[in-house]
Amino acid sequence: MVFSTFCWHNEDHYTYSVNYMHWGETKTWYSVPGADADKFEAAIRREAPDLFEAQPDLLFQLVTLMNPKRVKDAGVEVYSCNQRAGEFIITFPKAYHAGFNHGFNFNEAVNFALPDWLPFGLDCMKRYQEHRKLPVFSHDELLITITTTVSVYSDRFVAE
Repeated sequence: MVFSTFCWHNEDHYTYSVNYMHWGETKTWYSVPGADADKFEAAIRREAPDLFEAQPDLLFQLVTLMNPKRVKDAGVEVYSCNQRAGEFIITFPKAYHAGFNHGFNFNEAVNFALPDWLPFGLDCMKRYQEHRKLPVFSHDELLITITTTVSVYSDRFVAE
């Protein structure tokens, strides 16, 4: 488990995620703000142009590692933090992140979306279409569910 890694990625549909460490050794996280996602992708493409030419959707595969210092040297904002037992890490829409474990640990994570996520979700759907990547969930169905749920609840409050 020592130095086991998780490769550079952002969450499916650019959702938020929350990661909780129940117990175990420290996990080091590196992150790139969503606002720098395009700069990150350009930097990593410059490092391995042949790989991206052969597989344009490489960043969807969760197999890409690059030294965070090289990312930073390419002009991309990179942050790091250490997560310990009992702590939460929240990732934001479109934010790339990667890291490694210092030893055996047990973490649990879930993705979620807040109202401010909707434009990110739409951008992600456009990107999935460009790369012919199947979505993890239906963005259209989610929007319909949100609007009908809000409509039902707003009608209920007006009636009462």
